[in-house]
Amino acid sequence: GEAWRAGTGLLVDFREGGGVGCEAAAEAAARYPGMEVVYLGRPGPGWPGPCRGLGLSSPLDYPLEEVKALVEASGFSMTHVAETRRARDLGDLEAALEAGFDAVVHGVFLSQRDLAMLASRGVGLVACVSSNAWHGLGLPPLAAAAEEGVRVALGTDNAAWSRPDPWAEASRALLLLRLQGMRGRGEARLVLRWLFLEGYLMMGLRPRLVEEGAPAYMALANVGGLGVVEAVNKEYALVKRLTGDRVVARVDRGRLTVFTQPYLGPRR
Repeated sequence: GEAWRAGTGLLVDFREGGGVGCEAAAEAAARYPGMEVVYLGRPGPGWPGPCRGLGLSSPLDYPLEEVKALVEASGFSMTHVAETRRARDLGDLEAALEAGFDAVVHGVFLSQRDLAMLASRGVGLVACVSSNAWHGLGLPPLAAAAEEGVRVALGTDNAAWSRPDPWAEASRALLLLRLQGMRGRGEARLVLRWLFLEGYLMMGLRPRLVEEGAPAYMALANVGGLGVVEAVNKEYALVKRLTGDRVVARVDRGRLTVFTQPYLGPRR
């Protein structure tokens, strides 16, 4: 519900509990029209059931041949990789690449060489800046990933600690790029691409573009008092200043929903 309220168009949901877990997620998502939800489950009761793909905490959780079989049988597959130094040292990236995962999550301890391997194989990286910082694990090498041409999308990972606010994640990704030395090289525009396009492309879905003849999908925000209209660089201003509580309405296939209750925003 919070992701929908913040204007999210696509939510990729890692679900525990096999097909039963994906079924529960599908029932919950049905209450929020217009937001496309992709349920990535893991083996368990009723697997695969309504799961639309595979989502593993680590490719090291199962024997490699079993992981390969799971990936091959899944429409889309994603796994956590290099979230901790120990997981990276144990070879989780190599296992993920050998198994053929479509995308990996976190990548905190990926080297430049590792990122080059992701780029050459077309494997996407979902960055979870808030989660990585909160758990004190480190920060993903976003500037290096951009330099290597890795396809990047933004995520939150642990919804128990990091609420699904895409605007907050975009702002933190921009700050991290600047901290890592990417300044004045179109970093705000890059983050907007990560926010609005790359998640769809990574999943093999059509982005929700504003174009003639296409269904209308929009998040409408009140930017009054934020200086966005007056800003010289509006891309910077949007990424840095826009927050979930500023989303006042959304349009889904032409249907307007106006929000009367304020969005509480991420936990502090």
